[in-house]
Amino acid sequence: MDEQYRKLSLEDIFLEKKFEPENIHLFAEDFPNKTIINTLEKTFPGKIDPKSFILNADNTFLLFKIKEENIYRRSTKAYCYVLDMATNEIIHLHANKIMHARFSPDGEKIAYVFENNLYVFCLDNRDTKQITVDGKWNYIINGNCDWVYEEEFVFSQAYQWSPDSEMIAFYRFDESLVKEYSFPIYDDQYNSNYTYKYPKAGEENSDVTIHIHHLHSENTVPCSIHSDKGYIPKISWSPESLLYIFHLNRHQNKLHIWEIDPSSNAEEIFYTEEDDRYIDFTDDWFFVENRKLIYTSEKSGFRNIYLKEKNKTSIPLTDNQYELTYIGSVDKENGWIYFTAAFPNPMERQLFVVDFHGKQKQLSKNAGWNVTHIDKNKSKIIIENSNIREPATFVEYTIEKGVDNLPTLQMKQIVSENILLKQSLQELKLGQPAFLQIPIAQDKFLNACMLQPTDFDESKKYPVLFCNYGGPGSQMVVNRFGAVTMWQHYLTQEQFILVSVDNTGTGGRGADFKKQTYLQLGKLEIEDQIKAAHFIAKLPYVDSDRIGHWGWSFGGFMSSLAITKGASIFNYAIAIAPVTSWEYYDTIYTERYMRTPIENPQGYEDNTPFDSIENIKGKLLLIHGSADDNVHLQHSMQLSKTLVEKNIPFDMAVYTDKNHRINGGKTPLHLWQKITKWLMENS
Repeated sequence: MDEQYRKLSLEDIFLEKKFEPENIHLFAEDFPNKTIINTLEKTFPGKIDPKSFILNADNTFLLFKIKEENIYRRSTKAYCYVLDMATNEIIHLHANKIMHARFSPDGEKIAYVFENNLYVFCLDNRDTKQITVDGKWNYIINGNCDWVYEEEFVFSQAYQWSPDSEMIAFYRFDESLVKEYSFPIYDDQYNSNYTYKYPKAGEENSDVTIHIHHLHSENTVPCSIHSDKGYIPKISWSPESLLYIFHLNRHQNKLHIWEIDPSSNAEEIFYTEEDDRYIDFTDDWFFVENRKLIYTSEKSGFRNIYLKEKNKTSIPLTDNQYELTYIGSVDKENGWIYFTAAFPNPMERQLFVVDFHGKQKQLSKNAGWNVTHIDKNKSKIIIENSNIREPATFVEYTIEKGVDNLPTLQMKQIVSENILLKQSLQELKLGQPAFLQIPIAQDKFLNACMLQPTDFDESKKYPVLFCNYGGPGSQMVVNRFGAVTMWQHYLTQEQFILVSVDNTGTGGRGADFKKQTYLQLGKLEIEDQIKAAHFIAKLPYVDSDRIGHWGWSFGGFMSSLAITKGASIFNYAIAIAPVTSWEYYDTIYTERYMRTPIENPQGYEDNTPFDSIENIKGKLLLIHGSADDNVHLQHSMQLSKTLVEKNIPFDMAVYTDKNHRINGGKTPLHLWQKITKWLMENS
């Protein structure tokens, strides 16, 4: 390596974290130029985090959290306080840590969840009312999600204030019939067990119901919808304070949206959608005035935007042959919908706007990956632009109405250019990642990315490590900074070539490409990885006897298939927190793609490492956290048990009391040192 450049170290990456991007506070609230909270005068049981500040509607009260701790992936609990901005009085909402503290829209009340029950605190008289009383650990949950909803439907706060602040709609989960799962916590002379409800494929789910609490009458009314148990992935209020309940059947291929009138509790179906395979449910549903719904759907083959009015057929607002990835914001006053799409190719993200009549234009100008942040007044926007080689630059724009009655963006300021990160990167001699397309069949190719050593020499032979996730709708091959990790750059110093390939089933290429894996999760995905590996093996600078595969979670599943089903081409594999049998994973995720084990026994049996385990010729490293609440240690233990029974050598590491992310303290450094050392010795 050239002397003017310094060598990248694992300590730099995982201990010192020298290559983290700046922590940008995007839209700060305007406070008067005075001390808000003097911590010398008022003491708290922990540090105040300004990022937790939430102001009510008229900026008269400030809610903040202290000692916030994670529960699962998205849920947290914390000590919560409220500051009266006029008197500087500080109110402690509850003596214990609570969840989901949120102001009502009028700013006069705060709802929160404590010990599976829902409460409302009134700011005017400092009175607390308990809305539910039947909450009990591992039995009944009110206002908070059970484990599987939080993980798979990507939310944890399970209540919503009505726009008029007169009602709260909330979820009630009856977990009594859901089977328990336990794992040990090694924290004392005798270890304890953490036990929670985890529904596995084909097993019983929580019985989920929606209730409306009327604050003035103090009545709580259950909502009746005439549907099978299924799932309720979302509830939403309209501006008129009508409640909409989104219901998916258990197969997740039929969606009904029920409209509930809280004044009479009358219900009727507002919208229905069906799919031959499954509905990939997202959070892109927005109600506007006069019972109009803006939503996205894949029914055209690509995700597009539609407008639905009561008792009328949906109207497409976009008809694009590229993938919409999410709606960033809806400006109801101007009738504008901001959305991001995979354009002009699946690896890119660009910002667009469309109005309520279907007039569309592109707003972002720079190639690469554009992430948008729009302020609550819809008057400013920050575009975060990066590419696979350059860290993000944050630019703020003001939003103005153009002559075409669509927004135009006027640059206001550069918020951040990640100067410190760019300076740190300039001290290193890094390889330049390159995109390529790998042909795997006639008229079919896969998007891929390759990173070569900085001193690459075509006359040499290099080992190759495939870095893969590969799960439904995911993408690793994207033109975004961070898509190639600093650890991958570290491996190029050790003379590795790194390759990522987005197989069949991944995102950005439309519904059919994604849903081809239906009922056979793992089959087409690993076939693609194997074909891609054979293609890479033929390159003159690749050592075809030193091709490996690495992945985490679904990627770990892929690595376990690579070393078994792909034993003819993959010589070594590292599987971290792998799924090894879909029967061991949760209902919502697994059954969406595979149905139940009884309905699809062949799909479950054929697409695991177990049915090809005797093919193994290469080397395998299994890694798992013992306290993984998501992909249980059971997966790796069952695989290791079978490997031992077959007398197949392998290596394994279990990280004590660590969850699915295997993080905290020096754990990441230890983990990546272990992986790297193993690669050096076994590739």
